[in-house]
Amino acid sequence: MIDLKFTLFTGLLIIGILCNRFAIAQTPTAPAQTTFRPADSGKGAIKQPPSPQVSQAESAKEGQSNVYLQELNDLKREQQQFQKVLAGGILLLLVLCLLLIRTWRLYRRTEQQRQLLDLQAADLQAINANKDKLFSIVSHDLRTPVNNLHYLLQDLRQTNWQSQEWPPLLGQLTDRVGVLGRLINNLLYWSLVQQGLLRDREEQVDLSEIMVDCLAVFNDTIQRKELDVRVSGPMPHIRSDENQMLIIIRNLVDNAVKFSPVKGTIQVQWTNSSSGLLLDVYNATAPQSELSTGANLGLRLVNDLVTRQKGSVKTQLLSESFWQVSIRWPANLVVNEVELSE
Repeated sequence: MIDLKFTLFTGLLIIGILCNRFAIAQTPTAPAQTTFRPADSGKGAIKQPPSPQVSQAESAKEGQSNVYLQELNDLKREQQQFQKVLAGGILLLLVLCLLLIRTWRLYRRTEQQRQLLDLQAADLQAINANKDKLFSIVSHDLRTPVNNLHYLLQDLRQTNWQSQEWPPLLGQLTDRVGVLGRLINNLLYWSLVQQGLLRDREEQVDLSEIMVDCLAVFNDTIQRKELDVRVSGPMPHIRSDENQMLIIIRNLVDNAVKFSPVKGTIQVQWTNSSSGLLLDVYNATAPQSELSTGANLGLRLVNDLVTRQKGSVKTQLLSESFWQVSIRWPANLVVNEVELSE
């Protein structure tokens, strides 16, 4: 601001000097007055008085000179007035410029503050929306496993540990605790994704190992429900975060096992092509279940993580009681055999 004022003041001073120079340059100069001197006739010559014609010429010249001087003085006064008006106008223009600059700065500062407030308001709305969504998911997804665990513990308490009913109840207890643990883990990961705190670590992930580990986690439930699980297709290595891939596949298998009826069929099909890597999971389910309606934390988390990996998720009911989840990853994430050999 100080530099701007100094620049404007310097410009005003230069303009004033130029105007003064211009006024001086344009001022007309008075002609030199000439006086009549008769030539001397000699050393002892007698001076003759001027003739009446000469006196009249000199009077006329003096009158013209006085008129010219009067006009010159009037012109100088007009020029001085013009310079004062010009200086006042320039000063007024300078003040207006300073006011405009100050007003513009205040407007820009106010606009920046308004934009900052809008961003903060949008962030607060997003935080409130995530909080409401989190509360809704917790109340919906966490309530059922906790209630089931509570009822199961009551049954265990009323059952003699030496009876034949005890081992199956222990197996169910193990399954319920595992479901609750996975749900809490999903909640933690989902909250990290929503807050932007989840960090991606790209590495070469062996999908076949992850598939085997996920099936091992649900092996007891699969056997207890007598489910037929079929896995087909090539499972290549992929450039991704191993923990995220584990959570994605584990949630898909978890939903398929949990919502499949007894003696149902689960089909996991992998397809690797030039358009990308495709994973399809098919299983039978009730039409109004959490899986078919999409009100499931696992599917929400799967969608968020796959989106972070530049992939896409598609869910659909193939029939009244048959559900399909399809995930597609970009082809550039698939590791080829040459890269594996290196």
